[in-house]
Amino acid sequence: MSLNLGQEPIILIFLILFEIFFIVIPALIAKFPDKCSFKDELLEIGFTKSQQNIRKQTFKILVGLSIGVIFLLIADYLIIFFKYIITENLFGSEFLQNAEEGAIDTTPVSPNMLEMLIILILQMVIIAPCEEGFFRGFIAKRFYKKNHRIIAIFLSSFCFALYHVPPFLVPFQTIFTYFGYYFIFGMILVLLFKNFNYSLIPVVVTHATFNTLLFLF
Repeated sequence: MSLNLGQEPIILIFLILFEIFFIVIPALIAKFPDKCSFKDELLEIGFTKSQQNIRKQTFKILVGLSIGVIFLLIADYLIIFFKYIITENLFGSEFLQNAEEGAIDTTPVSPNMLEMLIILILQMVIIAPCEEGFFRGFIAKRFYKKNHRIIAIFLSSFCFALYHVPPFLVPFQTIFTYFGYYFIFGMILVLLFKNFNYSLIPVVVTHATFNTLLFLF
């Protein structure tokens, strides 16, 4: 039976709020070896006011929106590839059934309009910024700046995928089936992050766009 975190929309909202710790805890921990303030660590992660002009900022937003939409369009094909072409062919339909039953479902069950609005807003102001701040701004950026490009891409994508199929909550079948899907999404985001000179804007917009469209449709 799948773990349905959306069974109670109010509980889902509170769980989303806990994602703030994705940026608070790393910034608190890193400030000691780096010998700088909590504020400076947040700025290093990428939570800073950009000095670029409106045209460049708008371009980043448009790129993020476009990639978010594109990923939504190909997401089902990726799921089909990993579920049926890879998992079912290798391990059979029973293995796949166990994987699907063990998946975490965050789709809200019968939310009212206010709950839907709150969840949509939190997708944009909490989930996307906090996850991107941690997986890209904290993990990937540190390795990129040490010229460990492969480690930056692999580790941030690996951690991103593992967060969405956590071993302590889901069975091995679920991890095997869905890990590649999230890993690819993580790779797209980390490459986008690097190509825009460590800017969180395009990756946050991509992530928020994808999550919002997935929630609505």
